[in-house]
Amino acid sequence: MIYLTLRMSSGALPFAISYIEAHQTDVEAEYQEVLKSAEETRQYWEESNRERLARIAATPPRSEMEVLRD
Repeated sequence: MIYLTLRMSSGALPFAISYIEAHQTDVEAEYQEVLKSAEETRQYWEESNRERLARIAATPPRSEMEVLRD
């Protein structure tokens, strides 16, 4: 049930759908902004972590004795 996922009453769902239908262009434009922002955030963190992840990948695994001492 989508209304449960959105934490709304079942009675509110028809009003939400009506609003979306009446403002479809605005809703779609805002959704595209959300997607763009999410992609920018993903790219930022991917770039920020690239060097760190490469360094971790290049680090040889520690021996079992070293792991136990830590």
